[in-house]
Amino acid sequence: MDFSAVGGLGYQFENGLGLSAGYDYGLSSLDSGNRFDAQNRVIKVGANFSF
Repeated sequence: MDFSAVGGLGYQFENGLGLSAGYDYGLSSLDSGNRFDAQNRVIKVGANFSF
């Protein structure tokens, strides 16, 4: 199981185009023996279009 802190921003333009970006920071160690530092880290970028 993993716990994380998540943040992001997005903007929807008047012409229907939308852009977003975010970051996920894993708080739990992925190594069950705690022999090395390994957590989930994710950078997200997205685009959309609304009709």
